[in-house]
Amino acid sequence: MANIIYDARKIKLMEAVKALSDAVGNSEEWFGCFWQGVIDNEHVYEELLYYIDHNDFLCEYTIDGYSIVDLFVWQMSNYNLLHDTGKNDASCCKEAMVLYAFDAMIKMAKDSLTYQNRIQSDMRLDK
Repeated sequence: MANIIYDARKIKLMEAVKALSDAVGNSEEWFGCFWQGVIDNEHVYEELLYYIDHNDFLCEYTIDGYSIVDLFVWQMSNYNLLHDTGKNDASCCKEAMVLYAFDAMIKMAKDSLTYQNRIQSDMRLDK
């Protein structure tokens, strides 16, 4: 038993992200898929851990030049479009946008071209 390595960071992160996911109304299934994606990508794991610890983005990991901030801005822009607002109003749940940005990063790591095309074809973003 002396050779067991225990990483409390992973449990802390999982509990914090689960609480955040529950607070924004995501399903257990959504959280399970999201958490598996976090565990499968060590870079996203570190970025998310930093975010939970500091309430700020680390931005060390990029995919084809896109950081987590780029994906967060893209999520916010999508929210504005869907809700026909020119800016983020009080109804926009920033915590949900953070989770969805990390989810997009997980998916972008697996299929970069699809997400690049989505982001670059979005005429609302400066090029």
